[in-house]
Amino acid sequence: MKKIVSIVALGALVSVSLTAIAQDEKGAMDAEMMAAWQDMMTPGPHHQALATHAGDYAVHSEMRMEPNGEPMMSDGTAHLELVANGLFLQETVSAPMMGMPWNGYGVFGFDKTQNKHVGIWYDSAGTMIMNFQGDCTDNCKTITMTSNFVDPMTKQPTSMKIVHTMKDADHATNQMYCTTDGKEWLMGEVTYTRQK
Repeated sequence: MKKIVSIVALGALVSVSLTAIAQDEKGAMDAEMMAAWQDMMTPGPHHQALATHAGDYAVHSEMRMEPNGEPMMSDGTAHLELVANGLFLQETVSAPMMGMPWNGYGVFGFDKTQNKHVGIWYDSAGTMIMNFQGDCTDNCKTITMTSNFVDPMTKQPTSMKIVHTMKDADHATNQMYCTTDGKEWLMGEVTYTRQK
């Protein structure tokens, strides 16, 4: 309960601080600052493109532990929903992995300050949070983002690239590429089929 109260208090403090910064000596909100603030709160074309991904899906994944390795297959479900006034798309995936329960969670959006697609990912297979950043093409039907992180197995810096493609209104794919010894390879692919 104390944690919730602290978070609410912090949010209120941030709002008051932003308002104070944007006011002049007479207490009036600076019109330019107010317009900029309003723009940051309003979903744009990139957010509207992300909104088309919202829904419930059946997912099928094929993952490899090494280049050209035999894929490990898994089936599960994914729920994608808009949060924070449509500024972010939140994803929850549930699927078994190597005979054990597995859950993954992501939050994806478009940061107007950087003019970049951004996202985070974490799951029940490890303790790290991956931070992604990238761009989109084809009216945001394809979003390509990269994350730099420390490989939990080798303890060495590495990177992962995710290419998310909305094939049509009901089908999408996530392709995950890893880099080993300077060479990029397809680690896995997840296909999404909208449930109706």
